[in-house]
Amino acid sequence: MEENGFASRDWGLLGSALKRPWMTFDGTELYPSIWLKTAALLDSIESSHPLIDGNKRLGALLGIMMLQLHGIDDHMSDDDYWFELVCAIATNHPDIESIASNLETRFSELG
Repeated sequence: MEENGFASRDWGLLGSALKRPWMTFDGTELYPSIWLKTAALLDSIESSHPLIDGNKRLGALLGIMMLQLHGIDDHMSDDDYWFELVCAIATNHPDIESIASNLETRFSELG
């Protein structure tokens, strides 16, 4: 990752952020929908800052990849959407449900 401009501040924080979407409690998924999983991932990256630089870029990249891995096509979305979303998450710290709702609304409109 460092060769691509992503220098880690703490690999443990990155690992925790990547695991968060699949967390369970008492056998129940904490983030059962793809929207909640993606929101949890974005929130973890933007709030824990696992990289020295590039947290917003990494968040956007992982968000796009998460949706694509679940069959949600991002080709109609523009870079401004992702930039504005990760900046809003990093600055305003919205709750997971708000982020998930934003994603679902956006990609329902594009679909």
